[in-house]
Amino acid sequence: MKAETSPNVKALETRNQLGLSSHEPIDIFKVLKFKENISLVFLPFEEESKISGMFLKKDKVKLILINTAKTLGHQIFTAAHEFYHIKYSSGREGGACKTGVFDQKTVEEFRADQFAVNLLLPKEGLEFYIEKRFGEKALEMEEIIELENYFNVSHKCMIWRLQEINRLDKKKADLFKEGVVNEAKMLGFPTKIYERTFGYETMSDVPKKVKKAREKGLISKGKAKEFLLNFGYFEIAEGVLDHEFVD
Repeated sequence: MKAETSPNVKALETRNQLGLSSHEPIDIFKVLKFKENISLVFLPFEEESKISGMFLKKDKVKLILINTAKTLGHQIFTAAHEFYHIKYSSGREGGACKTGVFDQKTVEEFRADQFAVNLLLPKEGLEFYIEKRFGEKALEMEEIIELENYFNVSHKCMIWRLQEINRLDKKKADLFKEGVVNEAKMLGFPTKIYERTFGYETMSDVPKKVKKAREKGLISKGKAKEFLLNFGYFEIAEGVLDHEFVD
């Protein structure tokens, strides 16, 4: 029986399929929407919720829901994590996930985390950038923040990855876990990646599909409104009942 391919190999294969080298950052939201035709819904969950996001795959429907009460960096990681489930988790049509835990007790969630970190931070690309910019010098907070801004990943994700490739020891990793926002400000780096967005947004071709279905008489106004509301298109949904779609 053939052994299952590891998450890091799957991440590399996925990058190749997407036409991305191991050296370039990935815009995961655009990749999912425009190359993978996955609908993305962004909205804040309840403040105390530990859930990072959810995924759904059924027939031709592929949907990822992302909790914007988490930092932007965490949202990016969540999108990559849920992408693994949609692409590789067989026998699962959906589920809620707490991402970035790297908990080996839940094998499939651990594999999804591994896939996400390898997709966002390929070992070869990360090591190339470090060698080119910093050589063999020990990495300090300034270098780590630069890496996070270049690869567009969270602080937690970068710290974990640098330990994994032996460019950061546990003592320093523990030291650098706190204070990243203030340090980034002091060094003149953007801080958006470390901040929670609390936004509402939907990236989907659902409105276009619903419009075509209405034009062909395949669905009623009520069903069209239901689809649009389920995907967060509240204003368009109201327009369906009043004046149909406005171009």
